[in-house]
Amino acid sequence: MLCDIQRVFALAKDHEVSFIEMAGKKAQNDNEKSIRKAKTEYSKAENRIRQLDDIISQIYEDKVSGELSSERFAKMLGKYEQEQTELTVKMDALRPVLEQAKAQTQGIDKFLRTVKRFTEIKELSAEVVSEFIERIEVGETEMVNQRRFPHWADEKRQNIRIVYNYIGTIPQEGEPITASASGKTVYKG
Repeated sequence: MLCDIQRVFALAKDHEVSFIEMAGKKAQNDNEKSIRKAKTEYSKAENRIRQLDDIISQIYEDKVSGELSSERFAKMLGKYEQEQTELTVKMDALRPVLEQAKAQTQGIDKFLRTVKRFTEIKELSAEVVSEFIERIEVGETEMVNQRRFPHWADEKRQNIRIVYNYIGTIPQEGEPITASASGKTVYKG
């Protein structure tokens, strides 16, 4: 596990641009098009709401000056207010998507700032774990080889998944890390 954390740490520290690209691709892999579309739709809705405010002001002035009948004013006002309400609902639905995209970008930046505070990780201390790791998920124990003799130990393995603060999981080289009963870290493969 320490080896995996050191690998992620070294990648973030020594190859910052590559790390940002990798973390960004992981975070926004399929979401990139939808985020771009959400930004565009949000901007269009915001602009249209401003236009509708101007239009409503103009039709009110036309009603006051007598250029527009009360019935016509009421129909137009109802139509424009309904459109504004629909656009506001649409913006409210898009806002969390945009905030999540912003949070992902900020998460990568926070992780890199944290990496820069440490020069090298030689051992897992409580400070390192609390700074870098959100949680560690340990899978069920799998029996690989049962002991043949009473004095031999059973060989067992467990999948371990590390979820880092701010950035989530990092794609692994090969299969997930497994730990054997002897305490050694083994890579499946």
